[in-house]
Amino acid sequence: MRRATSVVPFVACVLMLAIAPLAAETVGWRMGGDGRYLEAEAPTSWSPTENVVWKTKMPSWSNASPVLLEDKGLLIVLSEPDQVVAVKSDSGEIAWTASTSDIVSERPGAHDANGWTTGTPVSDGRHVFTLFGTGVAAAHTLDGEQVWARVVEKPQHRWGNSASPALGGGNLLVHVVDLFALDPATGEEVWRAPSEPRWGSPVVTQIGGTDVVITTAGDVFRADDGAVVANGIGGLKFAVPVVQDGIVYFIEKEATAVRLPETLDGEFQELWRSRVQGSRHYVSSLVHDGLIYAISREQDFSILDAETGKVLDSRRFELYDGGSNGAYSSITLAGDKLFLGTENGASVVFKPGPEYQEIARNQVEGYRSTPVFQGDRMYLRAFDYLYCFGSSAD
Repeated sequence: MRRATSVVPFVACVLMLAIAPLAAETVGWRMGGDGRYLEAEAPTSWSPTENVVWKTKMPSWSNASPVLLEDKGLLIVLSEPDQVVAVKSDSGEIAWTASTSDIVSERPGAHDANGWTTGTPVSDGRHVFTLFGTGVAAAHTLDGEQVWARVVEKPQHRWGNSASPALGGGNLLVHVVDLFALDPATGEEVWRAPSEPRWGSPVVTQIGGTDVVITTAGDVFRADDGAVVANGIGGLKFAVPVVQDGIVYFIEKEATAVRLPETLDGEFQELWRSRVQGSRHYVSSLVHDGLIYAISREQDFSILDAETGKVLDSRRFELYDGGSNGAYSSITLAGDKLFLGTENGASVVFKPGPEYQEIARNQVEGYRSTPVFQGDRMYLRAFDYLYCFGSSAD
């Protein structure tokens, strides 16, 4: 099968001939997948008592990020070990909860920091789809009615599964051991393909107007029928690939950028490889205005040139002193500010640019999820509470 062909680094042109955005109604992890909220005007300071619009006690903890259904006024979150929770975004009132506890009699193994609700839900604007670390996938209406639920496959790794589901090619795409496409209406298997399971999530984009799914192992499949487009164009162990301007970025300690072809039978071109400071990168990178922002679990922060992979700035944060696994929450852009948080709830706000310029530091209870933004609101799923912060909060 095809792999990426190498070319020398060059100035990447901003072309979108081959890669088109997904349908606007599809929202899931990082909402649109790239972590950028260009129109947001988020607060730069917050705490459990400062700039709090509302906060709602959660049934249990979870690593899954909130999914904001803006036109429905709902936030969809998860709670351990198998609950879907819908929260009204204006008030924080819980609208409904649903559970898949009756689907499995015994949960598979999982690391204490992972649990069974790390995968963020995805929605088509009419239903919410979830993939739990139990191997259970489910669909619910926006009123909380279960449409279907089934065991797709039992996760095999003793530290558990953490991949988020995605929508593409008319299918629900879930990666447990194999990559599955399910019929969103019934949960029935449409196709199944082997691709090495890792902790990151598959991403959906388009090549030549056709939806494709790219796994963290760098395998590329047509999303509608599972036909193999390419294998091993890149690879990640923990983070999620980021697609922007026709390029897919695999950013961990061994970082790679690959230009996607304009047609399904075209060549995948490797643009560069680079070494990024730190060992494991649980945090998925953010790509914006020609720069890549990344941080390792040890809080080694790097800024890379997206055209060449050159590291422009690096430093080690000391936001977390509880061991090497400090950073899980993926980097986010809201308006003209970047947000980065650690497991103990400490976070930094800083300016985009080739050199690190800090704006503020904040502290709240611990979290591993990634915040989402709308207007002047920031929604953060912490371990105990779901928070809505706002710069205009009373």
